[in-house]
Amino acid sequence: MENKLISYSFLFTILVLCLITFALPDNTISKLIFLGTLSFIFGLYISVQASKKKCKKVSKIRSIFHGIRTAVIITLVYFIIIKLPILSQPIKYVIPNNKIATFITSIIIILSICTLLTRFNYKASIEKVCFVCASDIDDNLKKYNNYLDTKN
Repeated sequence: MENKLISYSFLFTILVLCLITFALPDNTISKLIFLGTLSFIFGLYISVQASKKKCKKVSKIRSIFHGIRTAVIITLVYFIIIKLPILSQPIKYVIPNNKIATFITSIIIILSICTLLTRFNYKASIEKVCFVCASDIDDNLKKYNNYLDTKN
């Protein structure tokens, strides 16, 4: 499941950055809002899918937190890439077009960060949502003991 979500992160990064770079107008604020909104939805999706797959439970607050964290980090990194042209300087040596060089730089950096965030959100969601407390264990043991008693 984690590898599937990482491949989704790859597709998400490429599609969203293509939309931001080539389809939206050159307004930084609208690009950041668009990226932040889609990143929030993606982080929320990762968290929900991880906990639902592992233990069939979903924590809305935890998922919203993961969505916000994903959105803030990816949006902040994209803002830094746009405002610091030195980051895309190595690509500009190969591709002189500024827009394409910034696009490729964004894909490389944001894809790395998005993959790490996907892994982190996946593991944190399972760890925080799929825990079993002592009373749940006790209830399950009572049910199991009752089942064993009926078999004897």
